[in-house]
Amino acid sequence: MHPTRVCFDLAVRRRAFPRAFRGPGAFDTTALRRYVEHQGDQSPP
Repeated sequence: MHPTRVCFDLAVRRRAFPRAFRGPGAFDTTALRRYVEHQGDQSPP
């Protein structure tokens, strides 16, 4: 996954995180969403 909102939203929609981590139930993506959104706020040098 690229650290962009588009890729993140697509991964969430496709339920990729629980499959990738082989975890039962829902996967809390709150912290990851904040990180991705923060990356988008930074402009390249």
